[in-house]
Amino acid sequence: MVKGVKHPVLAEYAKRIHDGEKNGFLRVLPGRFSPGDKFVIYESYGQYRGWADIVSIQKMPKGKMISEYGLRLMITEDEFMDYFGGRKEMTIIEFKNFEKFSPC
Repeated sequence: MVKGVKHPVLAEYAKRIHDGEKNGFLRVLPGRFSPGDKFVIYESYGQYRGWADIVSIQKMPKGKMISEYGLRLMITEDEFMDYFGGRKEMTIIEFKNFEKFSPC
């Protein structure tokens, strides 16, 4: 069964995703979803922007995440360093086939 997983994303990060620039989303904790589920993106103030197919979910250390995903992450390298902070590992959700929702 395919599930939809929603997550708030700052407007500037959501734009990077729906403009096709990025396909990697960072999370502190792993979630209850699997490859093949839908990743629903909504901006922090509640506007749903679109969805994409989850390809993989991996927990990894900072260095490996930068080397494997680098420019595909939803945030810049400077933002990444601030976001990652002192954590040893974080979860990355890789997705494909982003489909932007049409306004009603």
